Amino acid sequence: MKLPQSKLKLYAGKNNSKKFYDVHHFFKDKIPTDTAKILKDIIDSKIFIADAGQQYIDHANGKIYLGLGDEKKSTVRKLASMYFKLGAEVIKWSGIGLQI
Repeated sequence: MKLPQSKLKLYAGKNNSKKFYDVHHFFKDKIPTDTAKILKDIIDSKIFIADAGQQYIDHANGKIYLGLGDEKKSTVRKLASMYFKLGAEVIKWSGIGLQI
């Protein structure tokens, strides 16, 4: 099931500084080549392989990489659940809000 990029866009950021985290989502085995180069060490060490709900947060560059798992097993409900879980985690950060 392929969902349009616009439907999966999520931003989280510090309310005070207006710094936002851009969420990049990937299906397993479908990590774009340019992103794979940036995250080479993380992917090689199996820290991030885009399994469902798996996250890597790059605070320095303001990016959250979120694994959506197997494209064939994804449903809108499962994807929404992962985004709400990510949102719940993000709002626990000090001074951080969530904007959908």
